[in-house]
Amino acid sequence: EFVEVLAPGVDKGAALAFVAARLGVAMEDTVAIGDSWNDAPLLRAAGFAVAMGSAPPELQALADACVGDFAHEGVAEALKAFVLPK
Repeated sequence: EFVEVLAPGVDKGAALAFVAARLGVAMEDTVAIGDSWNDAPLLRAAGFAVAMGSAPPELQALADACVGDFAHEGVAEALKAFVLPK
């Protein structure tokens, strides 16, 4: 178990918005990958949201796509499918 303590309005979604603005990237052009409830704001904020296979079903429901879990190279699967040029 662990506890996350953050200032109001600070979460992974806000961090994505900050980084995207600094880099001049439109939010609709961002991709986020998450597997835990602390990733929910990130998935909601991203232009395209990917949930890992190990994510709770309710979190997977927030995503545009689901991939395998970490043990089965889900991040690589997501990057190949949704980020890297074909």
